[in-house]
Amino acid sequence: MTSYSPALLKLLRYCKPIRVNGYNVFPLPEGFFTKEEIEDLRKEDEARRYFKKKPFIANFLPDDIRPKGIPKL
Repeated sequence: MTSYSPALLKLLRYCKPIRVNGYNVFPLPEGFFTKEEIEDLRKEDEARRYFKKKPFIANFLPDDIRPKGIPKL
């Protein structure tokens, strides 16, 4: 059985994805995640990119790709 971080489970349960460049990413609502949870999600996103998969957190996208209104974290 695979173990998922509580932050990732919270993201999947409460946040809705948006479409960016043909794939779904999750914007992180301001004030919903703690700093520690955001860092956990950053590690999950980086690990996903390491294995050549697309990112899944909108707030971590580069400035030229991240949609307007989504703050950079």
